[in-house]
Amino acid sequence: MKKLFLHIGHGKTGSSMLQTSFRLSRENLQNSGIRYPAAADLNPADEAAITSGNAGVLMKNPESFAAGLREYCTGPESHLFSNELMFNDWVKWAEPGVVADLAKAADFARVEVLLFIRNPISHAASVWQQGIKRSGRTASIEDVFANYRVPSLVARLIRRLEGIENLTLTIKNYNACRATLLPEVSQWLQIPETALIKPKTATINRSLTRGELELQLAFNRVFGKSGDMLSDPLCEQLPEIKADKVLPSLDVQKALWDNMRKDRRVVNTFAGPTHGYAFDSGEPCTLDDNISLSREQIRVMVESVALRLKRNAGKASANKGSATSDE
Repeated sequence: MKKLFLHIGHGKTGSSMLQTSFRLSRENLQNSGIRYPAAADLNPADEAAITSGNAGVLMKNPESFAAGLREYCTGPESHLFSNELMFNDWVKWAEPGVVADLAKAADFARVEVLLFIRNPISHAASVWQQGIKRSGRTASIEDVFANYRVPSLVARLIRRLEGIENLTLTIKNYNACRATLLPEVSQWLQIPETALIKPKTATINRSLTRGELELQLAFNRVFGKSGDMLSDPLCEQLPEIKADKVLPSLDVQKALWDNMRKDRRVVNTFAGPTHGYAFDSGEPCTLDDNISLSREQIRVMVESVALRLKRNAGKASANKGSATSDE
């Protein structure tokens, strides 16, 4: 039976590690009857490189989804696509369940959707960090907690996908299976556990230390989005550095939990006691003046900034030369 496997995220639930495993395991997957189509960002030389998976062609809207299936899904085998941003796109679609009809039109007998969720306190803190790392944000952690709405989006997707005949939604809690992600995904794909290769780098796209966060925040305030100059090199070149856990006050944490009462009931009813949301509060720990950076962290950051300055100087010189020749 030809199936369409879709790993749709969501963010900060191990997607980078899974996508690294998928690309390392492409041959094993093919031997199990599952094709993992290549994409432009799929094959970096470094295992620790941060990618977005291979499902960009299926995103944005139902029309691009249908076009991607037509272009990439020829042949009798099942296909696997992964991109954590698919979750964000799907909940914006008027009828996300249309993917089942589009898959059927492309000769897929079933659609298997895998969504990893994460306990709200640790996830909101991670979302705050990710915004600093990759989006140039400067908002406080309290602001992010006050506006955290991910469980509401999960509940909405559950309601919209329930009851669709040839589509199955599977929800797993990242906190409950963080140490066994590959076996969980192997079971979902119905392949041997040994088929998915574990990356040599244990941590991919890690969170930041307090010192790294403070420096990235300062760069964001001056340059805007600049994570590719600081955070990305730090995470890729120094993946084993232990990140700091930054949390707001217990009152702020409890307010987030209370605000998602209705949505967590929907999610927990669907996911069950093992993979439903749990209240994972922690002792407050905020950014302060007591921060530090190692020599290795300083080296990586200075080298990255210096490389950017050299590139910019080269472009400026080239542009000046072009302007002179035009005169």
